[in-house]
Amino acid sequence: MAGSCNTVARWPSHSPVSSKREAELLPVPYFHAVFTLPARIADIAYQNKTVIYDLLFKASSETVLTIAADPKHMGATIGITAVLHTWGSAMTHHPHVHMIVPGGGISH
Repeated sequence: MAGSCNTVARWPSHSPVSSKREAELLPVPYFHAVFTLPARIADIAYQNKTVIYDLLFKASSETVLTIAADPKHMGATIGITAVLHTWGSAMTHHPHVHMIVPGGGISH
């Protein structure tokens, strides 16, 4: 992903923490999704952080959960992990949410 955050933390593959966490994962592929605000809204967000960041989390999570629940896609309830980044790699205000999204879930 060109121009994206390069700050993904990784546990060494031989780490006991890595083995314990891996045992908790569903046996499905996982995907990295990023939701970014348009520049004009990012400027507004700088002055209204709480409101806009909350809306960014709500809009991005509702989008992913709605698509996953749709029988045309997965027809499943999923869990997601989301992290807010407020600055880009150029150290400019660039609010965006990174998500780890499972490729499977609990069927309806």
